[in-house]
Amino acid sequence: MTNELMFIIKEEETVEKIGLQEFEVIFHMIRPEFLDNEFVISCVIDIFYYFYLEEVPLFNEKETEIYIARKNYLEWVMQTEEFKPIKKHTVNKKDKSLLVSVHIYNALLDTYLKVIKQYPKEDIQLIHRFTGYKSNLFSASFLQDTDYPQKYLALELDIAKNVIRCLEEERETIIREVGHFLEALMQHETDLFANIAVPFGMKSE
Repeated sequence: MTNELMFIIKEEETVEKIGLQEFEVIFHMIRPEFLDNEFVISCVIDIFYYFYLEEVPLFNEKETEIYIARKNYLEWVMQTEEFKPIKKHTVNKKDKSLLVSVHIYNALLDTYLKVIKQYPKEDIQLIHRFTGYKSNLFSASFLQDTDYPQKYLALELDIAKNVIRCLEEERETIIREVGHFLEALMQHETDLFANIAVPFGMKSE
């Protein structure tokens, strides 16, 4: 999993230290065509930290300058006021934070798939070619030998802006679906433990 986080976090809060890799079953809830996409997984983890940590950390400026689209998508989540109350259910809860993050990002992916249909095939090929290799785009030799970095960054930013514009158009629907998902999750948790007595016995009917 990524070490290139959008946030500056404490050493004890890294992906490895909190054991986020153990929640593989939740990561498998990402849209099937993006399951092995490092960019998508990184975006989900960015959103996870927003919901998991009580205080939102500072941005890692080095990474935000490189991963522009990730920063834009994360900022959209952070600036969506209706998502803020959700944190009272997710802070310090890895499973709920990750579940909510995957659900939100799946909505973003659905929008992304609609948006990229508006772009020429060669543009999408360019995006897919370099998305997982952003560090290479900024190497001295690559910058001298090709104009791909400028093309890529301009295209990436344009797509991100259009995705966010569409997300705003569908904002109410997305908020409602995320709310329903969280309600169902909380109800499932309540039902799961409703018949359990302290400490091990089952309540009689």
